[in-house]
Amino acid sequence: MRALLFALLTLPGRLPLSWRRFCGRLLGDLARVVVGRRRRIAARNLEMALPEFSQQKRNQLLRAHFHLLGESFMDELWMTSAPSSKLRNIVVLENAAALQNKRGAILLMPHFIGMNIAGAAIANTSAGVMALYRPMRNKFWDDFFSRLRRRHGVNMVSAKDANALRRCISHLRGGGKLIYLPDIDAKRGKDSVFAPFLAVQNAATYGNIGRIAKAGAAQVLPCLVTMNARQYRVKICAPMECGIGKMQNAAAINAMTGEHARENPAAYYWLHRRFKTRPEGEAYPYHD
Repeated sequence: MRALLFALLTLPGRLPLSWRRFCGRLLGDLARVVVGRRRRIAARNLEMALPEFSQQKRNQLLRAHFHLLGESFMDELWMTSAPSSKLRNIVVLENAAALQNKRGAILLMPHFIGMNIAGAAIANTSAGVMALYRPMRNKFWDDFFSRLRRRHGVNMVSAKDANALRRCISHLRGGGKLIYLPDIDAKRGKDSVFAPFLAVQNAATYGNIGRIAKAGAAQVLPCLVTMNARQYRVKICAPMECGIGKMQNAAAINAMTGEHARENPAAYYWLHRRFKTRPEGEAYPYHD
């Protein structure tokens, strides 16, 4: 049954780009109505992070966000059957030469729509790309997206694997590239701190990237994904200075992510409860 569902999901992806965009926007409008809880979470995130925007502006951003989600999902369905060589038709890699450096690199990729497509394009350009990911609760979709990423050459490592960090560090020491998605919201723990993100003064963020980079003798390259009507642009930025100070790293990551989110507010992945972990005594901000 699962194999049949996977096969059926490849069919919409065979549509030409203009049709995928049209169907994606319709799918986004449908999802905005159907997934009411996620819509409310996204609306609350926008309210907290971008309070200077009017309610009308935030409503427009919310609709645009669901349109982008639908469009990128249609492109992900396309990726289930399209050869990796065709990724260059819809993905532009800026500063791709940085991927050819023999030194290991942590590709710091904040949560913007198009991450899966960007990761596949990077793996298509540079051999030996590994991605550290957190498994989804829904087993079907977790399996679907894991297969999709592996199909295009990304070596997936679950964060729940007891040896995940050791494997990542070994990969970096061997000159490999590691896609790392800095989480907001990070649960309380030894590796998380509270740092500003847009208008939210205390966003729980992992600050251990400097320690991982040092252990793997790797540089840290921010990768910023932007989606437009016809393409995805993946900007591989200059190396980021990361020390071992968790607060300094978390603040730098959030500042970079926030700046890109302010330029592309509909494209940041707002559906998760980004600010659910609060400092002691601060009220929980969601109503779910």
